[in-house]
Amino acid sequence: MKQLLSACLILTLIFTSCSEETGVVFKKADYGDKWPFSVDEIETYCAGLAKNEIYFRAGGKVYALNGKAQTAAENRKSTETFDTFKDIWLDDPKSPGSKIAMPSEFISKAFEHCEP
Repeated sequence: MKQLLSACLILTLIFTSCSEETGVVFKKADYGDKWPFSVDEIETYCAGLAKNEIYFRAGGKVYALNGKAQTAAENRKSTETFDTFKDIWLDDPKSPGSKIAMPSEFISKAFEHCEP
């Protein structure tokens, strides 16, 4: 019984956290020098039971964007694969050793489109 309950819980988490929701698209052309990634566009979306995990799709990969998503992605590595956005996060040419600041609207606009 305990194993059945655990299996049901895992399946519920997988299906609710991996839903293919349509998210918010952000494009490099709209941000100019303030664009933080080496890809030309990203699509953010919410996931998780509480819809408080923000991920984004870019170049055929999925990245965990906010802290909740990064923690959840780390905990689910056995069932899902997420890439680290640090691989595509650009260095700030105005501040050596730093990255270009992440626009806060990436997360705030994604939350606006979350379905509870």
